[in-house]
Amino acid sequence: MIVSPKFNIQYTANDRVQLYLRAGIGFHSNSAIAVIRNDGLQTMPAAYGADLGLNWKPFPRVCMNTAVSHLYL
Repeated sequence: MIVSPKFNIQYTANDRVQLYLRAGIGFHSNSAIAVIRNDGLQTMPAAYGADLGLNWKPFPRVCMNTAVSHLYL
């Protein structure tokens, strides 16, 4: 059994702007393919990732999302 913790926090500055931070541990699909093909990997290595983002509503019918992501394999 493997535990893959995730963390998510959101801050709503006003009715048009929301900031968020997401982080967690999991597995990347490229690593899964290497294990299935048995390219020398006996177990699937963990992937550590984080996103820092902004949800912005500049107009009543328009919603924009911008994020910076980091993935360590």
